[in-house]
Amino acid sequence: MSEENTTLSLTEEENNMLNALRQRAQQISSEIGAIEIRKARLIGAVSSTEQQANDLLQSVAERLEIPQGQSWQVTPNGEIVLSQEEQS
Repeated sequence: MSEENTTLSLTEEENNMLNALRQRAQQISSEIGAIEIRKARLIGAVSSTEQQANDLLQSVAERLEIPQGQSWQVTPNGEIVLSQEEQS
């Protein structure tokens, strides 16, 4: 007993639409890939910027002779506030 395949066809409009949708899906996938690469670069840039900020703060601490382990912070207007360590 042999099986026979039946072949049906899309209309030209359906076929064109399907091909356009496949192409658009491929473009979207490529765009997502490009965004992921850009995301990775931006994450690297954030990391580098944070390291530069930490290096600057370390330099400031050394210049002002703030002892290592001393808690301090910089206010938005550029003042440095040393925290008082509570003695127990």
